[in-house]
Amino acid sequence: MKAPSFKVKVLTISPSTVGCGENVMVKVEVENVGGDVGEYTVILLLNGTVEASETVMLNAGEFATVKFITIKDVAGIYEVEANELKGSFEVIPQKPAEFEISKLTVTPSEIPVVEIATISVTVKNVRELEGSYNITLMINVAVESMKTITLAGSDEITDGLRAKKCIRMER
Repeated sequence: MKAPSFKVKVLTISPSTVGCGENVMVKVEVENVGGDVGEYTVILLLNGTVEASETVMLNAGEFATVKFITIKDVAGIYEVEANELKGSFEVIPQKPAEFEISKLTVTPSEIPVVEIATISVTVKNVRELEGSYNITLMINVAVESMKTITLAGSDEITDGLRAKKCIRMER
């Protein structure tokens, strides 16, 4: 009977671009093109260094897809090699939180002499990373109240602050 012989056929890297700390899946397809059952070890190299390995047992004519998941926290291009097949992926730095403010409302819209008003605003984090934003209500250049909100990447919230003011009416 003919001995086992293996062919590494396909290397797939997905996605090809990720942010720091995100998963990259590397798939390697291996086929036993020999005539007997055998073991084969797929070795995953990143930038020339062994990242992982996995051994598969395949019957003659059988193939398997070996999957590796890697996470990198440093931005850069990573060269991938798996038993002679080559590819790459890029890790890009994620941008810190950045906020957009919109939809300022005051309720009630007309305030009698002494009244509690709610001032609300919509805050949106337009980036990928979580961040905090301080909502500050100022009346006549004085800080009336403050609130800190924390938003995940791409999240938005409408939140309000309450203020009670005595307004003097002059005749």
